Amino acid sequence: MIGSRPTPLSAWLTGSALLIALVPALLLGGVALRDLSAREQERAAERSAQLAQAVAGEVGRILQAQVIHLTEVSIEAERHPEASAAWLEETLDVHVAANPMLRALLLTDRRGRVIHERPADPDLHGTDLSRQPWLEEAWSTGAPTWSAATISPTGRPVVTLVVPGARWAVVGYLDLAALSDIVDRIRGGPAGGATVLDRDGAILADRDVALVRQHASLRELPLVKRALYGEEGTEVISLRGEDRLASVATVPSTRWVVLVAEPVQAAFAKLERSRLLLLLVLAGGLAAAGLTSALLSRRILRPVRALGARVRALAAGEPLPAAGPAGAIRFRELEQLTAGFEAMAQAVRGRQEALERSEANLRHIVETPLVGVLRTDLASEILFANEAMARILGVPSAAALAGRRMVDFYVDPEQRRQVVEDVLASGQSVNREVELRTPAGERRVGLLNVTQEGDALVSLVADITALKQSAAERERLEQQLERAQRIEAVGRLAGGVAHDLNNVLTAIIGYAHMLAEALPPEHEERESVDGILEAAGRATGMTRSLLTFSRKQPLQPRPVDLRDLVRGAAALLRRLLGEDVEFVLDLPQEPLVAVVDPARLEQVLVNLGTNARDAMPGGGRLTVAAAHVELQAGDAARHGLGGAGAFVRLTVSDEGQGMTEEVQRQAFEPFFTTKGQGKGTGLGLSIVHGVVRQHGGAVALRSAPDQGTTFVIHLPASQAPATALKPAEAAPLGPGGSETVLVAEDEQAVRQVVLATLRRAGYQVIEARDGAEAVARFRDRRAAVDLCLLDVIMPQLNGREALEAIRLLRPGARVLLMSGFTGDVLQERGLEMESVGLLQKPMTPPELLRQVRLALDRP
Repeated sequence: MIGSRPTPLSAWLTGSALLIALVPALLLGGVALRDLSAREQERAAERSAQLAQAVAGEVGRILQAQVIHLTEVSIEAERHPEASAAWLEETLDVHVAANPMLRALLLTDRRGRVIHERPADPDLHGTDLSRQPWLEEAWSTGAPTWSAATISPTGRPVVTLVVPGARWAVVGYLDLAALSDIVDRIRGGPAGGATVLDRDGAILADRDVALVRQHASLRELPLVKRALYGEEGTEVISLRGEDRLASVATVPSTRWVVLVAEPVQAAFAKLERSRLLLLLVLAGGLAAAGLTSALLSRRILRPVRALGARVRALAAGEPLPAAGPAGAIRFRELEQLTAGFEAMAQAVRGRQEALERSEANLRHIVETPLVGVLRTDLASEILFANEAMARILGVPSAAALAGRRMVDFYVDPEQRRQVVEDVLASGQSVNREVELRTPAGERRVGLLNVTQEGDALVSLVADITALKQSAAERERLEQQLERAQRIEAVGRLAGGVAHDLNNVLTAIIGYAHMLAEALPPEHEERESVDGILEAAGRATGMTRSLLTFSRKQPLQPRPVDLRDLVRGAAALLRRLLGEDVEFVLDLPQEPLVAVVDPARLEQVLVNLGTNARDAMPGGGRLTVAAAHVELQAGDAARHGLGGAGAFVRLTVSDEGQGMTEEVQRQAFEPFFTTKGQGKGTGLGLSIVHGVVRQHGGAVALRSAPDQGTTFVIHLPASQAPATALKPAEAAPLGPGGSETVLVAEDEQAVRQVVLATLRRAGYQVIEARDGAEAVARFRDRRAAVDLCLLDVIMPQLNGREALEAIRLLRPGARVLLMSGFTGDVLQERGLEMESVGLLQKPMTPPELLRQVRLALDRP
């Protein structure tokens, strides 16, 4: 009984209690000591790995900054392809001066030849670097490439960085002395020291400078060797005569490695202290347990039994027995134990309530509107689905999915079968992008994650349909931009070629006219002269086509009812198509007004009609339709238009051979044709594209092999009243004269034709071979000169500069310009066309005399 003198049973209880306390204490102490050792080792390894990652990140940021810098140099050089060598070298000097790590900066061409180098080095200029592995790798991958590091004569590590571009490669020789600063910051830290290695394992930075100068290698260390192949890790290694805890981390964007190592004793010093402290605590705890068991063993039995009864009631979920009377528990510790039990009982009940709340939260998560949750058996029958899954599959509610087969919602049932096979074979979660179909026929793209749970499959589905559509639209717009850029580049070339051809054609036409005037109609060579003029006329049409394609042919826009324009072009189209092609017009009753150049738009219809005729060698139907449409912003963007609004839509459809997808991608590219040799120039659709874009519109096509082709043109609609389509009347030719004309033309053949034509018409002429000579001749005879006939593009001084100099000598001097370019291009070059006339090359002698007369008679 409690309170009686101790009995042998009490002594046995004391010894038993002490034994019971001793054995668990030793076991728990051993486990705790083992866990403590493992935890401290993990912490040391984690600290070492984090430091290695931090150093690698800092080294990577320094190297990435150099990549960004050289990429900026490449972009700047690519943006100025026609820049002078002096400008490029000055730009390179600026970048070298701005970057302390750059020892030298080079530009190489696609063949690997050095074309610019800063600082200047005559021995390096022109050197062929094409055999350098780092340059070959950069050209082949199209990405920035690092060379293996080397040691300079000064003992400092250097490395070569190559950034390839479209035309050039930028090569930078970098001084890696900055890595030593990073290593020096680690030297006194808790991890001992850090070493930076290149992709061959050679030391680039270390607190021992001699190792850097020797270009020593740590490649043979297994830890380093694995890191060079991308495997990071931490382990104890033997380095420089002692055991060290070492971690390796790879440097982003390179194959360099950072090695962080510290002596094992320093790394695990905290572990030894923790072990000693734990042993002391265990010893003290055992002593206290022995004393406590001796004091309490005699009085603990009854309260413990009562407490046990309450524990059993709590475990069984029954009401707790009433607590004993006050004072029944005569020890404070037992009172605390009882109070602790009461707290535990309340905590258990609280956790039970928390578990119920957690289950409610889980149900809420499962019913999330963002992710579909699905449970099916292996035969595809749906066992459970949330509301989000029902919305993805297009059914009214999750209850409507119960019992249905999930495979029925797949566009391709084979895809579902493959997903199930992969899950069962791997025993792991499987991620797939799948195509689903709603009962209404709508297609949905889902990102699927499937996991096996016993005899069931649990799937999480995210609807990414909108994302896929957005990605497809972005790809289409990128393709449109790339095609427009290619056409614009060839257009600039076409404009330049047309300008040069116009000079040649001016001489040919002029001399041919002179021969025609000199020969009587019955002369045997008159037919040859007429053939020259006819061929020159066709060449003139080709140059105009080139200028139209390059958008350098000026527009003469006015409000036009496109119905009248289409009807006017119909007569010409019917003659072009032939009797075996049926021509159909589909025009609305209401006007379709747009601001266009009628001649240019008629050329568009003729080109499309000609293409349609060639696509229907056996006959067929050509339909030209027009309508007024309102486009929203999204529809306008898909058609390649600038924004929403009212548009006039022209549709030209044929029943011809159609086009493959590959042909459609190249259809609008200049000089591309599927016709036989000599049957097409490849400019027809390119001119269509150029004219439509010049009017602020867009053109697209739909086609398939053996299903015909449809061209769709959108032009901005106009509210202005339409003007009538009337043919322009030719102005009468002006007579000759006796005035004095100063002629400045750098092309000798053109100059001789102009001089001969003016002299035959009675004019007095003064000859000048360039702009500077024209100004000098005008200065000498300014009072006698009645008209200055100046070419726009000349050496020394161009037409604009010569015009300004002449007007300074005599304000109001009459000037007539000649050019193979057109008026809009000349205005871009700074010429005000209101105060001067423009004679467009190629011109005939009658046109030359008429324009000269008009310029002389102008008030």
